[in-house]
Amino acid sequence: MNKQSVIITGLHIENVKRLRAVNITPGAEGITIGGDNGQGKSSVLDSIEMAFAGKSAIPSVPVHQGAEKGKIVATLSNGLVVRRTFVAGGGTAVTVENGEGARYASPQAILDALYGALSFDPLEFSLMGKTADGRRKQLETLQKLVGLDLTELNATRKRIYDERTVLNKDVDRVQVAFDAMPNHADAPAVEQDPAELLKELETAQEHNRKEATLRIAVTSAESTLGEFRAAINETRATIAELEARLARAKADLAEGEKQVVGVAAEVERADAALKAFVAVPVEPIREKINNVKAVNAKVAANVQRADALKALNEKKVNAKALTEQIEKIDREKADKLAAVKFPLPGLTFGDDGVLLNGLPLDQASRAEDIRLSVAIAAALNPTLKVMLVRDGSLLDKKSRALLADLAREHGLQVWMEVVGEGAHVGVVIEDGAVAGAAVEAGKEGV
Repeated sequence: MNKQSVIITGLHIENVKRLRAVNITPGAEGITIGGDNGQGKSSVLDSIEMAFAGKSAIPSVPVHQGAEKGKIVATLSNGLVVRRTFVAGGGTAVTVENGEGARYASPQAILDALYGALSFDPLEFSLMGKTADGRRKQLETLQKLVGLDLTELNATRKRIYDERTVLNKDVDRVQVAFDAMPNHADAPAVEQDPAELLKELETAQEHNRKEATLRIAVTSAESTLGEFRAAINETRATIAELEARLARAKADLAEGEKQVVGVAAEVERADAALKAFVAVPVEPIREKINNVKAVNAKVAANVQRADALKALNEKKVNAKALTEQIEKIDREKADKLAAVKFPLPGLTFGDDGVLLNGLPLDQASRAEDIRLSVAIAAALNPTLKVMLVRDGSLLDKKSRALLADLAREHGLQVWMEVVGEGAHVGVVIEDGAVAGAAVEAGKEGV
């Protein structure tokens, strides 16, 4: 089928939703449909969408209340005629004929190839940005338009981001606990054993007991020395008194002097040993024993602090790895976005919504909003150049003029619904029919 641009040149609707019988001949640039609420003007736009989209756009009760069947006939600028019928009991059928009346064997396939997304409403799209859910829908719509699906990447990024958030909170918690831990620089590297300290004390005390033995030896030697000296004196007195006994006394003297020399030497050796003896201080050992619990507590605290530092560093390494994964995903997204051809310069995706010139779309001006929305509508409907605009009453005169200029620029035929009447309204729907027109059910005039 020819891919040339196609618009609607005639529309006949009979017994569909609120409509009884409506014939509309729009201009090339479109038509504005007015009327009060509840009269059926929305049903006109709904019927266009139902005719082309089929089951996905058809409500559960498409037939006008009280009628047995309904139908929609759309005549297109390329000569095709689309007829969709409904029955009150449920069910729909569609035919597509060319200009010579020949029917296509797969009509819905023809329609699917013809239209893009008639359900896209530029005004609705621009108003979506007012809520977080709406911004998400804007993002999904635009991603679908440019054929870029970041759902999996975004989900992976969110999972890693959440994991990193939890890990960073854990890092902060461990950091606080680590910073609060005491660091005892005066503590030994390992805990001390009280039993070993007691053994050291006993060894020192055993060593120090030798001092008393040496003192006794010195005292005994000094006593013996005194005794021998007294004997010498007595002998000398005896010699003076008893010359006759001199020989024996001299012998005794010689022997006594000999013994004095030996004992004197022994005294000198004992005294030297006493002077050379160094006692081991026991008070530091007792102090160690008294402080062993406190010292060991410091050692344990230092070990715990070292373990906490190790755990903290591991968590920081893990957090850094997650950050690198996020950065890799962000680079991959950036590469994908760089390859996308957007319908409007300055348009791109953010993490939470659509961006225009680097700013969230909800910060764009009304003119920028309309310009973007029309560009998207044109891209979504490349062949059937029809754009449906509901709630056109939200547009002021200036905005309607801008919409018309942009639609003309993109070759779009605009079907707009407004509340009430006015000079800009092409037809007015009243009680399910065009106001002022006779209701002739069964006639498919355009």
